[in-house]
Amino acid sequence: MAVPPKSVLPKMPGRRVGLFVGLLVLALAIAGGAVYALTRPRLVVDARAATYTVRKEGVVGEVSAAGQVQATDRVNLGFPAPGTLAYLGVKAGDRVAAGEVLAWEDPALLQQADALAQADVSLAQAKMDQLAAPSSQALSAYRTALKNAQTLYADAQQSYQVGMTLAKANYQAATTALQNDQTQLAQAENLAGWAGTQPVLTPAVVAAQNLVAAAQATLTADREALQQPAALQAALDTAQTQMRSAQTAYNLAVNPDPNAVAAARAAVAQAQAQASVAAYNLSKSRIVAPFAGRVSTTGFNQGDNVAAGVPVVSLVGSGPGSLEIVARVAQTQIGAVRSGQRVIVTTSDLPGRTFGGSVIRVDPEATVMEGQATYGVTILTNAGEGLRPGMDATARIITGKANGALAVPAGALQQVGSAWGVYVERRGQFVFQPVKLGVRGNRYVQVTGGISAGDKILTGTAAS
Repeated sequence: MAVPPKSVLPKMPGRRVGLFVGLLVLALAIAGGAVYALTRPRLVVDARAATYTVRKEGVVGEVSAAGQVQATDRVNLGFPAPGTLAYLGVKAGDRVAAGEVLAWEDPALLQQADALAQADVSLAQAKMDQLAAPSSQALSAYRTALKNAQTLYADAQQSYQVGMTLAKANYQAATTALQNDQTQLAQAENLAGWAGTQPVLTPAVVAAQNLVAAAQATLTADREALQQPAALQAALDTAQTQMRSAQTAYNLAVNPDPNAVAAARAAVAQAQAQASVAAYNLSKSRIVAPFAGRVSTTGFNQGDNVAAGVPVVSLVGSGPGSLEIVARVAQTQIGAVRSGQRVIVTTSDLPGRTFGGSVIRVDPEATVMEGQATYGVTILTNAGEGLRPGMDATARIITGKANGALAVPAGALQQVGSAWGVYVERRGQFVFQPVKLGVRGNRYVQVTGGISAGDKILTGTAAS
């Protein structure tokens, strides 16, 4: 059908427009409800189907979970340092009191290590004190050492200068002696007729030649001594090095090097730490029971060598409140579990017995095994007579309580899509009715909306 132009549509007052929209919404809601009523799940049942008339019941919400009893007080005891097990006074199954000595290792090596560590601390402390804040006696000693080194250096300088002056004089004397001997040789040669073609080697000439050769050798030695005064220079260098070392030591004593002081302090701290470890090892050379309990295992015999940290005695507590159960709760139920909730504990090892407990921890993250997500719930229980670590246990966690509450049997609840509900009788047929749930127990579940007292519901899926 063609729509008239906007300009020709009839105008309606504002009040009439609102009334029209309201009637339209109401009509759509009624139509939607009718569609849901026609399409929601229905069951066709026979006369033998189990039904329940909704009424008020006392509902106790609980979550059941299985776990194993274990000791809250359990510890493996050993030595922090390796050694020889000199004494072991217990065996598996023995009961012990708190503070009782159970074993000890030979203390001789530990005592020696402790004494050496204390000596290292003293030595490192003395070095640091001497470096950071030397005593007046130490400063005086540094000052005296520097003065002596300066005196030795001055003496070495003087000796060097004297030696060089002497070397120069010797060189000049050797030069003059050579010149004189050469003159005497020339005179001897002239007297011997060396001016002719056949010189005569007279004794005077030979003696003069020997003198010249000796003078030449002396001059060569004196020249080398003047040019390379090795012994004098070595003595001077040694004296200078000693003086500089003494000066550096004195300067550091007066104005300590911050880096050197920091290194010395670090050395003291390291020595102290090692001494603390040695003292701790000696103090822990005896194994003492931290609480009353029962020895579960012993791993060594007297005389055995024991490594550091290896358990020698394992102990479990035996006092009240010293047992716990770590149970696994399904992800679909964990939302109802809280710390502090009361727990009823039973075990197949003690039929007919019940033990009280309470939730003390709920794991924040799930553990997934074989596609199933569960949460660990730790339950503290009293160590009643006969309850022992290692027993299997069932924990009934009380998650809530509702007295005189409208309730339905737990087996009557069905899930359709994401909604929980029951099949309620309407005009001779059972149709699915979503409900609001409260406290959920193993037998009954509280219903806070969706059905009323007196309604007849199915307690199971009798037909489809």
